[in-house]
Amino acid sequence: MDNLTDDNLKSILKHIITLPSETEWFELKQNNFDPLVIGKNISAIMNSLVLTDTARGYIIWGVSNDTREIVGTSFIPETKKYKNEELLFWLSKIIVPHPNLSFRTLTYENGKRVVVLVIDVNPTAIAKFDGVAWIRIGSNTTELKNYPIIEKEIWQKILSYDFETAVAEANLSREQIEERLDFEAMYIMRQRGTIVERGMLFDEAVACGMVTSNKDSTYNITNLGALLYARNLGAFRDLSNKTVRIIVYKGNSKIETIEEYRTTAGYVVEFDKIYRMILSRIIDHEEIGEDGVRRTIYRFPYISVRELLANTLGHQDFTIDGLHPTVEIFDNRIEFSNLGSLLVPDKRLVDFPPRTRNEGIMKEFFNVRISESRGTGWDKIAAVSPKFGCPTPQMEILEDSVRVSLMGRRKLNDMTSDEKMWTIYTYACYLWVSKEYLTNQELRKLFRLPDKDNSVISRLLTQAVEQKYLRIFDVNSSPRDRKYLPVYVER
Repeated sequence: MDNLTDDNLKSILKHIITLPSETEWFELKQNNFDPLVIGKNISAIMNSLVLTDTARGYIIWGVSNDTREIVGTSFIPETKKYKNEELLFWLSKIIVPHPNLSFRTLTYENGKRVVVLVIDVNPTAIAKFDGVAWIRIGSNTTELKNYPIIEKEIWQKILSYDFETAVAEANLSREQIEERLDFEAMYIMRQRGTIVERGMLFDEAVACGMVTSNKDSTYNITNLGALLYARNLGAFRDLSNKTVRIIVYKGNSKIETIEEYRTTAGYVVEFDKIYRMILSRIIDHEEIGEDGVRRTIYRFPYISVRELLANTLGHQDFTIDGLHPTVEIFDNRIEFSNLGSLLVPDKRLVDFPPRTRNEGIMKEFFNVRISESRGTGWDKIAAVSPKFGCPTPQMEILEDSVRVSLMGRRKLNDMTSDEKMWTIYTYACYLWVSKEYLTNQELRKLFRLPDKDNSVISRLLTQAVEQKYLRIFDVNSSPRDRKYLPVYVER
């Protein structure tokens, strides 16, 4: 409500009086300002807002319900009291969950006064006035207990409420929405996957939950819309700490910083820019192939970099304040950090059914082909990293954040025991997703070892079994010919 001006309210009121009848989200009155009636109507409208996915409702005094003419009102809410308490204070106290209410008085050229009570949605619980829940059925206010099916629907809405659907900025015109969100970037990025016509971009933003209609001629930008397509993410007060930090260090420690960059726009708007920036900092050398084409060789597998960047942005827990999603580049590794705990077991990253806190973000990442399909990110990482010559990235689960370290190329003998075991295990998981088995031969090929080193691989496989990373599928076969499964597979 912070930016709802008198002109906004007059425009909203002009829209409301054109509607054929009262709806679930507004009530028209002239001079009936009985506090008990007001309290019941607030409870009813709050519950109806949740039910109908509407951000804001109104009780309006000074408009005829029959003719929809502005007739004026004698109601002065600032002087109205109930039980020796100011009306607004009493209403805010007796209605639970405590509502966000604001009385606004508009004066028209003919001198007639209109009072508008603006009611914001509060999707945290069913709203009760003095212990009783009310609901709007059309233009009527009645007790919610008489409609158990509707009550169940409201609870389902409350339980499904999440960060993405919350409002980042409210009460905007369509033109203001288009100033704040980069619809041109949406059009360009969508050409990669789920295409949308230019003339349908605004409607698509509404359909995807990036923008919501208040049904009163104004709109809201949700957290989802701002995080994905904001021209300036820092302009949204509660999202300014969600921009991405990229830090490049000299050497392998944090002692000396070469450069630091912080993004400004939404994740889809800047994803390609962030990705290219990271790649430009990890160039190893260039070489000319047999076809005569010059190719850039990187110190780290670029596919793993892309997948880990997408995961860092898309799977963070936005309800925790603090750490920006961060990419730190060292000579020997890249660290990707974000806030939040894992939603799947740390040993089931490859095969576990995909889960995310942020369905909307990941869906749009798919629409613009930042992510090719859900749940395949770690499959690619587990397959690509060791083939590139580096261990599979390892994950550190901290108190309220996760850090993934992508190491550079190193020979098998230079890997730590943990790196070897984790790489072998995740590759076995990758194979098992396709119902294939890990074998001595497959692992030799992965680590680029000759046949004569089959005993080296056999010892690693035996170690992986002993440390409960793998299990043997065919125990009666010779060590060289055995097939192995991830330990979680029951056989």
